[in-house]
Amino acid sequence: MKLPVIKENCGFVNRIGYAGFSFGIWIMFAKGTNVTPRLIRHETIHYRQQLEMLFIFQWIFYGIEYLVKIIKYRNHDTAYRNLSFEREAYANELIEDYLKSRKRFEWVKHL
Repeated sequence: MKLPVIKENCGFVNRIGYAGFSFGIWIMFAKGTNVTPRLIRHETIHYRQQLEMLFIFQWIFYGIEYLVKIIKYRNHDTAYRNLSFEREAYANELIEDYLKSRKRFEWVKHL
């Protein structure tokens, strides 16, 4: 499987307030971010999620799920951390071989 294109020192990512951001075939990291294997793995999990859902459907589902969670929790950080896509990524970012053994649509288990 082809890996995403990694771009470091992206000003756009600084503006949205995250260390890393996966969008399409790119994984971008904010300026000054210590780009670790853990962070690359986290964003690569998102890349795989996007591939599974043909990119556009993942972004749509992510947005809908975020709206539901923000209404439920009334807090951005809590809503964000409870998104199924984020839960999968955070739960497995420390597992070095996770991407080799990851089954398709693993994020569904975190709904």
